[in-house]
Amino acid sequence: MLHILNLIFFIKIKFLKPKKNEILIIDKLTGKRLLLILNKKKVSFLITRLSEINVQIFLIAIINKLSNFSLKLSEHYIISYINSVDPKIIITSNDVIYFFWKLKNYFPDKKVIIFQNNYRNGWDFGNIFLKSKTKKTGLCDLFVTYCNSIVPLYSKRIKSKYLSIGSIENNFFRKKFNNKRKTIVYISQFKNWPDDWSAKGENRRKILLKDSYIKSDKIVLNFLHKFCEKNNKELKIFLRNEEGDLVSKEIKYYEEILNYKIKFINKKNRFQGYKKISNYDFFVTIDSTLGYECLARGKKVAFFNNRYSVSKFKNGNQHYYGWPKNFGKSGLFWTDSIKTEKMQKVLNFLLKSTSPEWSKAKKKYVDGVIDYDYKNKRLIQSLNDIFKKSN
Repeated sequence: MLHILNLIFFIKIKFLKPKKNEILIIDKLTGKRLLLILNKKKVSFLITRLSEINVQIFLIAIINKLSNFSLKLSEHYIISYINSVDPKIIITSNDVIYFFWKLKNYFPDKKVIIFQNNYRNGWDFGNIFLKSKTKKTGLCDLFVTYCNSIVPLYSKRIKSKYLSIGSIENNFFRKKFNNKRKTIVYISQFKNWPDDWSAKGENRRKILLKDSYIKSDKIVLNFLHKFCEKNNKELKIFLRNEEGDLVSKEIKYYEEILNYKIKFINKKNRFQGYKKISNYDFFVTIDSTLGYECLARGKKVAFFNNRYSVSKFKNGNQHYYGWPKNFGKSGLFWTDSIKTEKMQKVLNFLLKSTSPEWSKAKKKYVDGVIDYDYKNKRLIQSLNDIFKKSN
């Protein structure tokens, strides 16, 4: 009931049909970062998360639904919206929506580009592919990924040209290692979990996942706190959220689960966060995308990927560093274990390894796991080639 009331009172209503434009980005939440590499004047957004509804498009979608029940009303809405804007290029950075994989089938004359939104782990990503039994369920002109190792899995379900470039935002910053050994930065993955979940069905799975986040944060941060005290290091938490209420909730969360004071690294916006990465050299994460992005920038990162060890959530056995590559449960800079001696071994390698030792480890265990395309030069060239063909 509360969800319905929120939709009624807070949804933005638009009455005029959307204007025609050259490029349409589907899902603004994940796609707004693409403005960093696109001409803003040529771009329109299709809002897909019920924060905005175009009345005319919605009425057309209802009529189309009455004659074709095979598609959801939301899918008819997307198709009708695309027909109205009539773009030459359709782009989405929401790669986990199965329907977006098939847009090329409905618009064969338009160029369709899909971006991988963030780094995938087996526990969530694998579920996407279980929804379809066919070998090829999608089609697009270009699929942009974070790494080459994930391409074979995508290509089993989506026929496309693939380009691996890493993270768009991260690629705007140079690789820079300062050799500052006094600070260890823990990358927060705080989520604003609801308090009113029931313990049934899908919510039961989410409760287990929430439980794993809390337990993992406590285990790793308490270990890091003791390690830093013993080794004269400073520990900081790199906050996930930007300025606002969520930052206050995030700080409160850590203050409640920890019994010691800790410093936080704030950011005004996401882009500034990538800039602040340059100020530090040593990072610790459970499994965050930002951790992989730091690796791509030449930073040393420890992965304590112990979520499945502390809470047996669905498909958690596929949750490990470097997935889908299989480097084992523990290695030079990662471990799934919660044993102090194994985490300490990882951290010691992180802090004490020489440049040649780290370069050797990077070549074997990082290259192919996360890529880096400085200033997105290869990406921009590929996009320009597609734009020229669409004219």
